[in-house]
Amino acid sequence: MSGMSGENVSDENASNETVPDSDSSSLSCDASEAASGLQGVGVKHNCLGISSGTLCLAECQDGFEIAGNGSASIFSCDGSSFSGSPPQCVALPCTYSPPDGLGILHNCSGVGTFSTCEATCGNGYGYASGAAAETFTCTATGEFQGTAPACEPSPCATLGLDSSDGYSHDCSGNVNSDSCIVACADGFSAPNGTSAAAILECGTSGYTGSMPTCEPTPCSSVSLPTGLDLEVNCTGLTTGESCMVSCAQGYSGAAANFTCTSLGDFSGQRPICTPQTCDDLVQGLLEGVTHDCSGVRFGSKCGTSCAAGHSLAANSALTELHCLWDAAVGQVTLQGASPVCEPDPCVDNFPSGESFQHDCAGVTTTGVCTVQCAPGYDGSSPQNLSCAASGVLEGDTPNCTARTCAARHLPGMQQGICQDLSFGDSCFTTCEDGYDASSGVQQWTCDLLPGGGGSVELQGSDPDCQPLPCLDNSPVSAQFQDNCAGVTTGSSCDVVCTSDYVGSPSNLTCGADRAFYGSLPVCQPRSDFPVPEVEDANVSNMSNATLIQEEEFVLNLTDFVLNLTDTIEVRGLLSLNVTDAEAFMNDPEALAALKDGLAAAIKVNPAYLTVTVSLTPFTVGNANSRRLASESSALYISYTVIMKKSEAAGLEANPPSATAFEAAISAAIVSKGGSLASKYSVVVMSATVFSISVVDDGNQFSGGGGGAVPDPWSCPPPPPAADAADIGMDGPAVWGAGIDPGWASLEDRSAAAAEWRTHVALERKRFSKLGQAGPPTAPGRRLAASLSRGLGCKTCQQLLNSMWAELPEPSPPSVRAWIGRGCPALVKQHLLRKGWSASSGSQCGGVGVSATDGRRWCFAQDPIAEIVRRPEKAEVYDPAADALILACEQTLTARRERVVSYLDSERNETPAGKRNEFLTGAACIEAACCQSL
Repeated sequence: MSGMSGENVSDENASNETVPDSDSSSLSCDASEAASGLQGVGVKHNCLGISSGTLCLAECQDGFEIAGNGSASIFSCDGSSFSGSPPQCVALPCTYSPPDGLGILHNCSGVGTFSTCEATCGNGYGYASGAAAETFTCTATGEFQGTAPACEPSPCATLGLDSSDGYSHDCSGNVNSDSCIVACADGFSAPNGTSAAAILECGTSGYTGSMPTCEPTPCSSVSLPTGLDLEVNCTGLTTGESCMVSCAQGYSGAAANFTCTSLGDFSGQRPICTPQTCDDLVQGLLEGVTHDCSGVRFGSKCGTSCAAGHSLAANSALTELHCLWDAAVGQVTLQGASPVCEPDPCVDNFPSGESFQHDCAGVTTTGVCTVQCAPGYDGSSPQNLSCAASGVLEGDTPNCTARTCAARHLPGMQQGICQDLSFGDSCFTTCEDGYDASSGVQQWTCDLLPGGGGSVELQGSDPDCQPLPCLDNSPVSAQFQDNCAGVTTGSSCDVVCTSDYVGSPSNLTCGADRAFYGSLPVCQPRSDFPVPEVEDANVSNMSNATLIQEEEFVLNLTDFVLNLTDTIEVRGLLSLNVTDAEAFMNDPEALAALKDGLAAAIKVNPAYLTVTVSLTPFTVGNANSRRLASESSALYISYTVIMKKSEAAGLEANPPSATAFEAAISAAIVSKGGSLASKYSVVVMSATVFSISVVDDGNQFSGGGGGAVPDPWSCPPPPPAADAADIGMDGPAVWGAGIDPGWASLEDRSAAAAEWRTHVALERKRFSKLGQAGPPTAPGRRLAASLSRGLGCKTCQQLLNSMWAELPEPSPPSVRAWIGRGCPALVKQHLLRKGWSASSGSQCGGVGVSATDGRRWCFAQDPIAEIVRRPEKAEVYDPAADALILACEQTLTARRERVVSYLDSERNETPAGKRNEFLTGAACIEAACCQSL
């Protein structure tokens, strides 16, 4: 049978009763097929295509039957539609080939033709891998068409029982309808009268059946470990239960776990227990008692004794101690009676000296006493000392230093000698230089003030100091008038120009060395005062040589420029060696001869020559330095002359030599007649005519005449080397030798040491401390001066290298400010504290510059020198260190503006921080004139 739903099926057995001839209009009945019910479920007919007035038959398809024993229906085509009643077709149920198989469940019963049903896996079954529910269809032939799903029995859930629960079974992996056996495991048994096994069935809802009752079997204690070192608490344990076996009191070790096995015995590892060791600390043991119980174990004993520094008391005896368990503290302790031991008194290392006070007499072992600073001494807080078992007091005593008495400052009293005296020290004080010490030397002692308290002060009689009149550096010139006669130490006088000259007055002060200090007035001839022609002087032995001048004689030339129309002021210096220098400078006839001799040597009228005579060297700024004892025959001359510019240029080009000055002065002394020549013998040690600098018609003129503008970076030529005979190496040694502490010691009472203490020494402005070199002396100063000239270029260049590396931008203001910090600070920071020095050691390798001490010196760096680790040593005076500061002052300080301008103009875009050895070296040579020192 075939399906008929939705189709018109022609019945070959059906016949049309009347089939008239028809035309195309008879086909119009087909359109009413659905409306006339011919398309109903299970209906088939042969009505399509018939013509009007023709009959057709409608009946049920295969798999259907007419309801109510009805019969097929006749339809006719009436015009445009079919007429007739369709049969009521009912689907017949399928009875063949329903879904079938293991675990198949379906809903196909009563399903009729063309209807569907579903086949699934029933309860207790599940789909096989890849399987699912399937659909079956009821066909017209009465049988189902479709494929049944593959179903598998479902597994039962795991019982969740194992030997620890007391059971054993073979129920793992069972599925629906399987069976298995559950029994009591080893170490478990069923109660009397009950079965020890049971059968369980795996059904759709899990296992069914009665479980056996299984109880654990008790274990025997025979298999447990025993011993005095163990504590065992394992009674009544059954299969699977555990207990701990631990170490007994007095023993140490890890506890072990023992388990009751299925065989009825215990399984486990016996713990390792060792006797505990008693602590060395014994409760109740008296002070001073010791013992040999270190390492004694539980159950053992040991002995006692008196500790070091203690002795057994009378009626006492040594005892034994036992290592036992102490339940009160829960551990083993040493137990037993203690002997009595008494401490011994201390006998050694008691604080000694006047600086201490203490209460240590009678202190015994472990006792403590206190030591503190005695009156008149300052120091740290009181310290405790402990009496050691050896009978020696141990501990640090306070750092006690004698208190310092405040200095007493009296008018005219010599300063520095009685300064910083400590308690108990004495000193001898007298009057300062320039004061009369008629009262003699007085002794002062730094002692305690009455009334206690520990305060100290200098006690003793005061010296009576009266100021003395000045003798040196009195102004001697036809240009000056003064009121300096009789002026005493510390007082001042006025110096003014005479009526033939004009200039600002000045003030001189009488110093402690009885010499006047200050700048003399610059006196210029009045405008109505004619300048006469000067006759040539008769001077023999003239020479073009110019001897090198001492370093301390250099002046600043810019102080001497005059703005006169056709004249110029020229200044010069001479150093003389005179038979009696002090008498010479106070002898009017000798001074007149000196002036005439100078005028003759210079070829100038004496009326235009001003002469200043001094017993001490002239230094920068017209100030005078202190006269040294080794220079008693020295006389220093400063002269000023007014000249025509043309004559000044000739003087600079062909200056008189020292020999010419000496011949002219000696001739003038002889020409004065009388006893003058027999009284004084004059030797000119050095002579210098300063370079001429004047403004002429707006152009700078410097030497040589002609008014030409020179090279802006030109420097004066270097002076010739000084003769060794002129150096003067006499005087005290500079360095200490052997056990001789040198000039830095407190015992030093030399004039050089006094100059240092009283701040007269100029080096005191550059250094604050003395060391092995001692105070500055004449040889030391000559050494520093010669080294500063020889190492000037290297010192200057290294400082400029440091400046270039330090400044973020070396602009003229920043360079000017950097140099303006001063040479002492710059040299200490950038040279000395970084290991740079003037050295005569192995670093020089035999090369370098020769100095006044006969050795060769070089400028070198030692990065691991002591001064690098101890920068405070840069404050200690040393001629070699002073030489670097002098070199800096003679180059960078003296020519700062030239250096600033040179670096700015010649920098050639050298970046900040970029080292340029050529730039810094050229600046030192061309601008700082380091080769002309």
